[in-house]
Amino acid sequence: MLRSPTVLALACCCALALAGCGGYPRDAEGSLRRAYEDALRVGLSHDPPFVDLSADAPAGLEVDWIRRFAEARGLRVEWAVGGHERLVQDLLAFRLHLVAGGHDEDSPWQDVSWSLPARWRTGEGLVERRFALPPGENAWQLAVDRQLHADAARLAAGDAP
Repeated sequence: MLRSPTVLALACCCALALAGCGGYPRDAEGSLRRAYEDALRVGLSHDPPFVDLSADAPAGLEVDWIRRFAEARGLRVEWAVGGHERLVQDLLAFRLHLVAGGHDEDSPWQDVSWSLPARWRTGEGLVERRFALPPGENAWQLAVDRQLHADAARLAAGDAP
C-alpha cells in the first residue's frame, strides 16, 4: 500500500506534467493568430465548380465554404489568384493560410500539410478534395479540419453548410 507522502508526490508530478501541456496545439508560425489579427489569406486556382474565377468575385463550392468558415469566425478574407506553383510557394513561405482549387489525392505537393478530405456533391457525384495548408501550423489545421468534419454530411449531400 502506498503511503500518503508517496501519493502526494505522485499527484504533484502528474499535476506539473499536465500543466506543461497547456496551449496545444500550437502554430510554429502563428497562422491562426495572424488570420485573426490581419486577414485569412487564401490562394485560389481556377477549377470549376470548386473555384470559379471567371466573374468579378471568386465563386464555387470551395470558395463558398471558405467564406462561411471565415464569417463564422469573424475573419476578413483576402484572395490571391494564381497558378499552383506560385501559390504553394507562398503557402510554404507562410504568406497564405490555405490554397484551394485542384487538390485531390494525386496532388504532387509533398511539403504542404493537407486538410481532411471533403466529399463534395457535384453533377458528377461525390468528388473528394482537400485544401493545402502550411506545414507545422497545428492549431490552424485543427480549426480547418474540425469544420470540414462538422460539415462533411452536408457537403456530401450537396447542402450548403
